[in-house]
Amino acid sequence: MIGRISCALAMLMALSVGATDGPPISEADGKKILEAITEIQSGTPERGVAIYRELADRGVPQAQYNLGSLYFRGKGGVKQDFKQALHWYRKAASNGVLEAQFRVGLLYFDGLGIDRNLEEACRWFETATANGHSGAAFNLGFIHERRRDYAKAAHYYRIAAEKGNPDGQNNLGVLYLRGLGVLVDKREALRLFRHAAAQGYAQAQCNLGLMYANGEGTERNLAAARLHLKRAAAQGHRVAIAALEELER
Repeated sequence: MIGRISCALAMLMALSVGATDGPPISEADGKKILEAITEIQSGTPERGVAIYRELADRGVPQAQYNLGSLYFRGKGGVKQDFKQALHWYRKAASNGVLEAQFRVGLLYFDGLGIDRNLEEACRWFETATANGHSGAAFNLGFIHERRRDYAKAAHYYRIAAEKGNPDGQNNLGVLYLRGLGVLVDKREALRLFRHAAAQGYAQAQCNLGLMYANGEGTERNLAAARLHLKRAAAQGHRVAIAALEELER
């Protein structure tokens, strides 16, 4: 049986010191941000943080985001402080930095720097989704799936999937396979698993291998099943490893 991914919503994305989205900034402020990055990377983080703080206080969104990231990580000469991270992420988010909108949602979801508030997390994920963030769309799908509102889950997974998000592709495929929130369509499930598997996504590789092994949505093909299961197994996927052992008996 193909199981749904049990993905915890956590800080999965690497924190960056250079937000690339958001409104344009002046050439002078851009040079200042590059100066701050150079100072932090060259071993004089206090100077870099001071530059970020000056720009952030002046309302430069990318500096607000970068300062929030330093506080979240406890890097650049500052102690880890989720409240400060949330403070600066929220300012950057309100100023149009897409990744900051997503991060504020994650902080509310995980209760970091503030009491856990799922509705507020969803509000920020909605904002980020509306502005094109596929990870936020996936998270909304995941939340609605946990609530067993499968139609809404499928809606948000589809948004994520259409943007090439492998989590969304895989989870939408599972909904099509099981007929949750959508009509059963095993060929569509297979198509979605293929897209996610092509990105190296182990759960989708396993799901794809199991579909070939069982002849679901396609003719039974043990060679294809072994190929995809081996790819998932190489990443340590336990179900894929067990399935391979079963095929070899």
